[in-house]
Amino acid sequence: MKTEKLDIVLRANQLMDRLVGWRRDFHRFPELSFQEKRTSEKVGEILESFHTYEIEKNVGGYGIVATVSHGEGPVVGIRADMDALPITETTGVPWASHNPGVMHACGHDAHMAILLGVAQLLAEDAKAGRFQGTIKLIFQPAEESCDAAGETGAIKMLESGRLHTDAVLSLHMCPWRKSGEIQWNDGPSMANNDEFHLKIQGSGGHAGYPQHVKDPIWMATYVLQALYSLNGRKVNP
Repeated sequence: MKTEKLDIVLRANQLMDRLVGWRRDFHRFPELSFQEKRTSEKVGEILESFHTYEIEKNVGGYGIVATVSHGEGPVVGIRADMDALPITETTGVPWASHNPGVMHACGHDAHMAILLGVAQLLAEDAKAGRFQGTIKLIFQPAEESCDAAGETGAIKMLESGRLHTDAVLSLHMCPWRKSGEIQWNDGPSMANNDEFHLKIQGSGGHAGYPQHVKDPIWMATYVLQALYSLNGRKVNP
């Protein structure tokens, strides 16, 4: 499918330099889940420069919700995540991570830059009266990890009561696609990961009397094999 060079496409193409600059800035200063303070401040600063949005900060942590309305219509959310991963970057590019052991290795820097580009286009459309309804731009913290309560940033933002919408749009980078291509799936996509802990309890004893020992290491080897056989080896994850 080929998109015609409509006005929105031309305007989007004109944002390329800004998008690259935003993305590389986020990439230089990645922050882990629940630590996205600098990232959130940068996003808020850019959103404020459009002089269009009602901006709510620190939603569910360092999350941001920026709202613009024009007339009656549906309420649509557009979402991007903000956190990075505990990975050491070795790319050597000029915009490589300045934070040791932390890297935007999952594309969230690009997600934020894209949503900020959408924010600029929507600000222009709102001022020109080119859409009807309400748009909520959602910048979500802590997508990669959960806290001690087992909650991610998505849960905390939902519990804030600030995300009442009729629909929510999102995206994810696809490094296996060519630049300019879009992939979509009919049905569930991009499965979520959860964290859990197992405790295997046994009892120690003398090495000369193993029959009297409930060896947790021996038990753990069987548990590990069983879990590994499920994830991607017998069941499509």
